[in-house]
Amino acid sequence: MGVMKDDHFYDMVAAEIFDGSVNPGLWAKAFAGAKGNADLAQADYIKYRVAQLRAEAKRVMEQVALAKRMEVDAERRTARLSVAQGCFAWLAALLAVVVCVGAFAFLWQAFSGAGREAGGVVFLVLGLVLSILGFYLVRYAAKL
Repeated sequence: MGVMKDDHFYDMVAAEIFDGSVNPGLWAKAFAGAKGNADLAQADYIKYRVAQLRAEAKRVMEQVALAKRMEVDAERRTARLSVAQGCFAWLAALLAVVVCVGAFAFLWQAFSGAGREAGGVVFLVLGLVLSILGFYLVRYAAKL
């Protein structure tokens, strides 16, 4: 951290000491380390508290960075999903076209001369089933 940020931490600790709102546990640690010398205890408290504030600021910055990375990852996943859905829609539309062409071929066979001789009802049923399937595929592709 730069000097400017450290100055801000020192300002915060000075305000805490001036207001009398020091951290009691940290003050006790500083006082014990100074062997009862109040001036040294205050200097140690400032050093400990600034280190504590730096660590807290670092933790917050890491959490913010993690949140940003998670947001970027979510946006990337959403973009990939959108591309995949677009590809799937094209694939469904292509499949619908193939099914409709197949349906047309079966219906053509059912009503042509050769189809009537070879069991035109089978071709007719297959053509109608494929037509219905093609219709639903087109509707599904349009929803994507």
